[in-house]
Amino acid sequence: MPTISEINKILIELQEELEKVKTAAELVEIAKNTNETVLSESKSLFENEFQKIVETSKSLLTESKSLIEQTQKSSEVTLQEANKLSDSSNNLISVTNDLLNEIKKINFPSKLEKIDNTLSGLSTTIQNIFGRFDTFETSFKENLKNINEEINLKFTKIKNRTNGILILNLIVFVLFALIAYKMYF
Repeated sequence: MPTISEINKILIELQEELEKVKTAAELVEIAKNTNETVLSESKSLFENEFQKIVETSKSLLTESKSLIEQTQKSSEVTLQEANKLSDSSNNLISVTNDLLNEIKKINFPSKLEKIDNTLSGLSTTIQNIFGRFDTFETSFKENLKNINEEINLKFTKIKNRTNGILILNLIVFVLFALIAYKMYF
């Protein structure tokens, strides 16, 4: 039968292990909250940027069907990528929730190594998601830049055509005025 000091020693060791489990659970909770914040901010950013693109396209591209179709195709691809990222984030949150529930059930120190491995995998997944967001942002900005350049080119062509027509009308008017002047004087 163990002595009181042995029992106290075992209880102290058990308390230390429980504090480690509590710390791991807190880290998982922080990761979960971070993932939810990233997902919320990403959706908000995407929705705001997408709305700006739609409004700009409606006001500037009324006579150019081909450019509108290109913008729609680009938006569909962007939305699909955002949905993929959203699904990945939701899956990560689900995995994190499952992990948190499992951690709450763990009462043995031998399980801490398994938790550490799972957290490393989650960290890698989060880094991959951030990498995807960076790639998505770069691609999105490049698409916006290309669309803007194409719009500016179309408007420059339209402006040049309009200036040419005005000059031609002025020349015709002057010729008619000269003819009318010679006919009456």
